[in-house]
Amino acid sequence: MLGIILAAGKGTRMRSSLPKVVFPLCGKPMIRRVADSLKGAGVGEIAVIIGHEAEEVKKALNGLEGLSFFLQTEQLGTGHAVKQVDFSLFNHEYVLILPGDAPLLDPEKLQLFLQKAQSNRCDAFILTTQLENPAGYGRILTRGERFEKIVEERDASQAQKVISRINTGVYLIKKKHLMAYLPLLNAENMQKEYYLTDLFHFLVRDGHRVEYGDYFPSEECMGVNSRAQLQEANHIFKMRVLKKLMDEGVTVNHPEGVVLEGDLRCEEDCTILAPVVFRGEVRLKKGAVAGPFGYFENCELGPETNGEWVKITNKRVNPIF
Repeated sequence: MLGIILAAGKGTRMRSSLPKVVFPLCGKPMIRRVADSLKGAGVGEIAVIIGHEAEEVKKALNGLEGLSFFLQTEQLGTGHAVKQVDFSLFNHEYVLILPGDAPLLDPEKLQLFLQKAQSNRCDAFILTTQLENPAGYGRILTRGERFEKIVEERDASQAQKVISRINTGVYLIKKKHLMAYLPLLNAENMQKEYYLTDLFHFLVRDGHRVEYGDYFPSEECMGVNSRAQLQEANHIFKMRVLKKLMDEGVTVNHPEGVVLEGDLRCEEDCTILAPVVFRGEVRLKKGAVAGPFGYFENCELGPETNGEWVKITNKRVNPIF
């Protein structure tokens, strides 16, 4: 399967010269977290649409295999962005498209959605969720339970704005349909942009099978558009990691006091005593105790090591007292 990450925008609400997709989420650039989710869901090749500060985005993905980059010189909407991809380079039946500012999607859940869509042999699948306050998101319009179209917030009527089911910006589409319908997109809307979402309406109009499915919890679908939302996303991601570790046999005495700025791997019967900082690649072996008042960066900690750290890199690793 081919994955496409939309990462050409500026992210003006971040109030920064850097593109928002390179801002760190728990120590890794957001777009790196998105790419990790795709890889974890079994997506082998990834096309990345770059534009604003393109080299910074490339740098954030340095070292990942199976990436191709396509430049969008003008930001004229999501449909225009996807048009930049040379699909003749990829031999896949399906294409998964998602935004570069949605780093909280769980790869296991994403894989289940992909498997469901492909096993049902649908022509396109839209990942949706439901919100108490759907303001700012595109709404899913249906006839009964059947998908009809997506209407963007700025183009929605007052009656449509009360619809709670929203578009997450994550789509699975057969490549042949994507190539056939992209040229039909136009910019006849309030934003004068080429909406990729119009493509699904065209598919339904022509008798193709478009399905949708809700993703929960809805907070994992959030797009990060501001620094406040970035901190909210950091908290959600950290708590998901710590909960998974606790489910696997790790004791965490005070999750709120854990600072996670990298990737943490633990074997069972480890103990994390906050306050504690983990940065970079950290591994806790069976029975290890980390903290309290500890700082661990790019290291491996074994049980009962009398304070001796086994270093993975040459960076200094010290406990803080």
